[in-house]
Order: sequence, then structure tokens, then C-alpha cells
Amino acid sequence: MISSASFLSRNSDVFLFLSLVLFWGTLSVSSGGPFDKEIPNLKKTNSKINAKEKPKAINEASPFNITPDFLEKNRFDTKEMDNVNVVDPKKLPVYKSRKIIEADLPAATGPLPRTEIIVDSSGSMGQLLNSDKTKMFHLKKMLSRFYSEQWKELESNSLRVYGARRKNDCDDTRQVIKPGTKSLYEIEDHVKKLLPIGRTPIYKTIKESIDSIKDYKGPKRVVIFTDGEETCGGDPCKLTKETSIAKTMDIKFFVVAIGFPPGKDSLKKVTCLGDTSSANSESELFKAFGDIQSQINTRINLQVISPEPAARTQLFKVLPNGELKLEKVFTSSLGVTVPPGDYEAVVMLDPPFRFPKFTIPPKKKVTLQVVGLGQSLVKFHDGLLNVELLDKNGKAVSSFTSDQISEVPTGRFKLRAFRDPFFSKLIEPVVITPDGVVEKEIVDAGSVVFEHEGVAGFYIYDSSEKLLGNFVTNFPFVLPRGSYRFHLNDQCSFDNVRIDFTGKIETVSCGSMKNDRITRVLTERKLSFEDYIEILEKRIEDRNELVKNPTKKPLEPDILLEGSGEEEMIDFLKKTIEYRKGKNK
Repeated sequence: MISSASFLSRNSDVFLFLSLVLFWGTLSVSSGGPFDKEIPNLKKTNSKINAKEKPKAINEASPFNITPDFLEKNRFDTKEMDNVNVVDPKKLPVYKSRKIIEADLPAATGPLPRTEIIVDSSGSMGQLLNSDKTKMFHLKKMLSRFYSEQWKELESNSLRVYGARRKNDCDDTRQVIKPGTKSLYEIEDHVKKLLPIGRTPIYKTIKESIDSIKDYKGPKRVVIFTDGEETCGGDPCKLTKETSIAKTMDIKFFVVAIGFPPGKDSLKKVTCLGDTSSANSESELFKAFGDIQSQINTRINLQVISPEPAARTQLFKVLPNGELKLEKVFTSSLGVTVPPGDYEAVVMLDPPFRFPKFTIPPKKKVTLQVVGLGQSLVKFHDGLLNVELLDKNGKAVSSFTSDQISEVPTGRFKLRAFRDPFFSKLIEPVVITPDGVVEKEIVDAGSVVFEHEGVAGFYIYDSSEKLLGNFVTNFPFVLPRGSYRFHLNDQCSFDNVRIDFTGKIETVSCGSMKNDRITRVLTERKLSFEDYIEILEKRIEDRNELVKNPTKKPLEPDILLEGSGEEEMIDFLKKTIEYRKGKNK
């Protein structure tokens, strides 16, 4: 809940866009582009950039345009923090499986750490992060939550940004929120206006950060949010290493690496900066910063462990008469500092999770942990898919089959739906909450069974004729949607078999194709299977007579006998008749 909001603050993105449009229109062709000048209404820096002389750069950045779509994908509306529907805890159920953990707070000696947050506002922060929103959007959302919920306690904090104003400028770095800033409007305004534009001068930014906090008489902490390595030629890892070992500094560096694929070499170039957490989703971003805050701000005395780290928690003070009064709304993973006393809390999950009356004693930290069982249903058909819930290490914590509701533990997982050997799909994230039901439907695969008189092996090829493997007849299997070739032998091979999701097991068989063809032709001739058997038996007699007397008229060809003789056809027809009789029973 934010008391300092105003119409201008809530609509500053609109004004920013209009300013940019007007600014764009004033540029001449010779100016070299809009990012050779500063975006209007932002404080000037000491950069030497001008319209005639571009800053020297190691690599030229890609072309960049500000469009309404770009602004929308990077916009975070702080109204999200105002829209809090206060619940009545007494109307919610109480779960027996909840956990409340109590621990001693570290002794409060000396001043709080002075913390400087460094934000990467380079162009790559405009890339999407597991949604239709950008890395910058999710970072702005988290920072807005952090500052709006705890701004009164954060007077010793500052915020430094690089790459937010100009493209291709390695001097584009500045401190936008200074220690002691008490205006929430000013804080919100700076965060909202962050746009991913420039380069990644990590070395220069860290050096300026160190210079700004080195004289502080107390612990010093630097938290760096970045999605890329240094692009301006500096060696930030050497700088942080040398600074960290200086005993007189009492400084520590933390890094949140945003959107780095696991194992990527560039990740190693930022992990050397300090204690590093990876964040490849919004939830991981909130959790990573929450873990860092727990290490920096040792006076936080209430934290919530939730399957959804970004879920907000409503904290209620228990009054002497037993009534409840809303005390605070905070983000679960970020925690909060509140006076000791009796409280109730509701974590805003789906459904909401209630912690009934608990006590925060003096000099103690209380951690509320959401635990319990939820339900998962993976829809396919016929229970054909195996399903596993995987933890962050890829270990299966629960296994079940599709098309049935299964009880599963609370938590945040990856879901693997598969049927070996041809189909596997990974869905993430899957958030299981107590009494919550998570449904996922698999529609990008189909199932088929290759029917044959006996069990035999056959080969499966994809549309490019690549051999995928082999399987056995008469057992259903699952394939991703697409076209395939099934090959049993030279007499039984299917080209261009289309696999789609139909909600049932489809069937192919050489017998069924032959059967369909025979039925169609005999229907045209107005003959039954039995009639055709009699004709075939007569043909056999005529053929035998022809052997004895070659001068007799040869038999007329029969298109149904191409590739087979009369005896083979009679045997097939008799088996088909028996099969039909048994099926009708």
C-alpha cells in the first residue's frame, strides 16, 4: 500500500513515451540517431558524448528503436501494489501441515550495512524472460515491491544504474537513488523510468560504487543485477576480488545473473564478481534477492517460504480483544521487520494459506513455511503418459500417470510428461499449493498402435527419413505431432502416417488396409466375403485344370489377387470372418 502515489507517478510511462516521440521528431538526419543524445528529463552526466563524436566502444551494439510495444513490454505499473484485496483470516481454513521456525537474530552491533544496488539497463535486458514481458519488466516489478514495502527502513540504501540513457556509451552509469532518500515518489519514478538501452560497463559502475561507499563506517554490500558480461573492456572480477580482500573495507559483493542459460561460458564471467545466484524466471529473481536480503539485513524478523516467492503476505496484528488489524503487506521472499508481538498471516496463494496466531518474540526471527499436499492432473488419454515432478536438481519427488488426479507435495517443480521411447515434454514452472489443483493438458502428441497377427518389431522414421528407433506391434506408443513412416517389411510399410492429438488410440495395420480395400471392391461387385471365397475356390479348380490342359482359356486377372494367390487370400478371408464373429460376440 503506497501513500505517496499520484496521477503523474502512475502514468509516467505515458509521459515518457510522448517525450520520446517529440524528442525523436526534433532530431536531424546528421545527428547520428536518438541515442547519441540523452533522453530528455534525465539528469546530465559527465559523459563527453555529442552528436558529432560517438563514444569509443569495443563492439557496436545492434540497432535499437523505442516503440509503444517496447515500452509496454518493459512497463511495470505500480498500481499492482495498490490493488490489495484484504482477506478475513477467520474465514479461511487452517492447515495442520504448516511450519513455523524460530531462530535467534544476530546480535545488533554497529550500524546496518550500507547497500548499493546496481541495475543492468543494457539493451539485452529488453529480451523476454519466460513470458511476454522482459527481464527489465520483472526486475522493475521486484525493485518496486522492495522499495514500496520497505522504503522507510532503506535509508542507507542506494541505487546505481548503467546503460539506461544512451546507446553505445561506456560512460553511461550513475547513482539515481542516493542514501537517505525519503521520497517514495522519487524512488518509484526512477525505477519506473528504467529502459534497456545501452552497454554493459560493469567495471566502471562497480568502481564508482566502491568510491561512493568506501568511507561509510560500517559494513558495505553491493548487489549487482546483470544479464551479461562486461562489454566496455574493463576487468570487474579483478576489481571485486582485490576490493573484497582489503580487510579495512568490510565489503561484500552479491550477483544475480538474470536469464543466463545453464553452463553458458558468459555466466562464468559474472560469477567471479561475488556470491552468485541465477534467476531464469520472475520467481527465481524474487527468491534470489530474498536470500541476499536475509544475509545483508540481519534485522529482518519475519520471512515466508512459499511455493511462489513473489506471493504477497498479509500480516495482521492480534489485538488484546482478539480482533485482527492489518499490519503490513509484504512480498513473501523479501521478508519484513516488525515489532515483536502476536500476529496472524495469510499468504496470497491459490487458495490463500492461513497461519493462525503465532508470536514473534524479541530478538527472534520467525520463518513461516507453506507446506502440505496439492493435486495435479495431466490430461492426455487412457493413462498413457508417465508423469514426474522434478525438483531443482532434476530429482523426481513424485511419480504418477496421466488422466487421474494425484496428490503431490507442495512446492515449485518442473513437470515431465513422457512415454518412452519417443515422447517427452518438460513443463515449468509448476507451482503446487496446499489444496490447490494444477491441471496441464498435453495436446502436442498422439497415440497409435500397430496391429499385427503376431508380435513383431517395426521401424519408425520421421518426415526427413531419419530413423527414430524401433518398437513392437500390438502395443500403443506415443509420438509428437507430425508425419512418420512405419516399416514392418516390404509387404507392410506405411508412408506419411500423420500423428495428431485425437484423444484416443489410433490404429494402423497391414491387415486393416487390405481388409478395407477388399471390402470396398467386393461391395462394388455386390459380393460377400463368403461369396468371394466360393469364387476363389472355383478359380483354384480352374487353375488346376489349366495345368492339365494348357489349351484352355487362361484365367481372367483379379485386382484383389495382386501380390497374393487364391489360397493366401482364402486364408486371409476366413481369418477375417472368424475375427468379425468373435468381435461381434
